[in-house]
Amino acid sequence: MSADYWEAGAVARLDALLDEAAAEVEQLALAEQQFRSQMTFELSLFRQRVAKIMKDNRDYEDRCVSLEMKLDDASENLSKLSESSTQAVREKGLAYKERRKELLRKCEGMVESNKEFKQDFEKVAEIKAFDALCAKYPPPKGLDTGLAQMDLGPR
Repeated sequence: MSADYWEAGAVARLDALLDEAAAEVEQLALAEQQFRSQMTFELSLFRQRVAKIMKDNRDYEDRCVSLEMKLDDASENLSKLSESSTQAVREKGLAYKERRKELLRKCEGMVESNKEFKQDFEKVAEIKAFDALCAKYPPPKGLDTGLAQMDLGPR
């Protein structure tokens, strides 16, 4: 009879332990799901902010390139000034030509610096990896991520 008593106690303890463990597993599963949802939510928000900044930055690049084109167009007028019969006009033309070169170098340098930063940023942020993670673990429902519509430019 004592064996039956011991077995009944062991079964009761094991039932309680397994019930407690099952409840803990359910809580852990919820915690994991909440963690994943929170992380993908934050990642999606970060991705949206980065996409907006990158889109705004394209305007910056376009403005630099447009300015470079305007300065290139001015070269014809500068050539005509250098052919002038007046010394003061020729000197002014040379000064304009030097200033134009300086401005072009600055624009080209800014565009190059901007491209270099974007490459460095991509190495650190690995936006493609963000996209893959969000595809595997989608952000919570109801979040307007629009990840498919966001374009960060050439990769």
